[in-house]
Amino acid sequence: MNNTWRTVKTNAKYKEYCKNYDGSGEDHFSDWNKRLVREYKYWAIIENLFPYDKVANVSHILITKRLVPFDWNMLNEEEIKELNLIKKDISNEYDCIVENLPLHKSIQLHFHVHVLKIK
Repeated sequence: MNNTWRTVKTNAKYKEYCKNYDGSGEDHFSDWNKRLVREYKYWAIIENLFPYDKVANVSHILITKRLVPFDWNMLNEEEIKELNLIKKDISNEYDCIVENLPLHKSIQLHFHVHVLKIK
């Protein structure tokens, strides 16, 4: 059973990737500029390598440019201010912002949220 927001095919690719993944986020986000959708001073919106293609037509990730572990307390004041501005800026382009709780973060060591256009 595929109990995810990914199609069976995409979920299989994601599970294969996770087998050798150390959780750092360095692999997943090291090439963020190659997948760039929009860039801000402290953040970037990039294409998701493993999109939520079962539920969304567009599946992007909003990431910090500096490597920040998933912990709201690790974001600095400027990053938080810009994140709030970005949320307002993209509110007419995306249907939802998905902010997983730390327990379910697949990439613990790089702060990110998902921005989606739902099918």
